[in-house]
Amino acid sequence: MFDLDAHRNSLVTLLSPYSDASTLSIRQQAALVIGKFDAGKQIVYDVSGRTTGLFLYVISGIVTVGDYQLHHNDGIGMRSPERIAVTFAEESVLLIVELEMPIQENT
Repeated sequence: MFDLDAHRNSLVTLLSPYSDASTLSIRQQAALVIGKFDAGKQIVYDVSGRTTGLFLYVISGIVTVGDYQLHHNDGIGMRSPERIAVTFAEESVLLIVELEMPIQENT
């Protein structure tokens, strides 16, 4: 069980490639991270790898990522960011999907 209220205002790893008793483990360079945040909170998320892409999905609430304001059911994808800052305008639940993405060469 993942109790988001017990870990309010922080991220909880649901799934990752690392073997850990507190998360589900997979055999891929991917992770699912979720958190429930109060209005006015801000987090900084450090991406795990140089070739990692992110997909952020707002389950509920309103969040700001860079210049984008996202509402309930909105999502945004990013290729290879090093870190992102997320601000919560109201109580929100945010899901972050982290995936290995090969580097694309310009052809």
